Amino acid sequence: MIAGLSIGTDARRYFHFSLPRLAIGTVILRPLLYGALYLWTFWNPFGEVEKLPVAIVNIDKGTTLAGESLDAGEQVTQQLIKSGQLDLTKVKTEKAAMADLESGKYYFVIVIPEDFSAAVASPTGDDPRQAKMTFYFNDANSYLSTIIGQDAAAQVINQVNAAISKQSMGEVLT
Repeated sequence: MIAGLSIGTDARRYFHFSLPRLAIGTVILRPLLYGALYLWTFWNPFGEVEKLPVAIVNIDKGTTLAGESLDAGEQVTQQLIKSGQLDLTKVKTEKAAMADLESGKYYFVIVIPEDFSAAVASPTGDDPRQAKMTFYFNDANSYLSTIIGQDAAAQVINQVNAAISKQSMGEVLT
């Protein structure tokens, strides 16, 4: 047992060459490298949301409210783009946006429907209803991007609700 540690043993001859030292170094450093890269990749995924490519489709037709035209869909679209919270790209049709979502160009799509302005103006009429937006996600791009997108969607909904309620309250009060 002690003879294995003495000078001139097989262990000393084994580590005398550079290849065994390289093998030991690789066995030790490779997991450290993978661990460091993993941590670097997932350190703060919500910190770079403004770089997430997102398509926004506005198919709102607009409406008339108190004799004035109201295009709430366009107002919301411009406000979201101007906020800079997401890398928003305005896309003309829902079909094109969905094709780009499937191809991986966008991580999610926001669609403002045709009756969005009418729904925003509806509290002043006889048939009040909720103004809805649709969000489409693609898990094939990345599950993490879907989670980030759902969090961003909640932020977008809060921002839109604040803007719409401010406008609606002003209209109701006047």
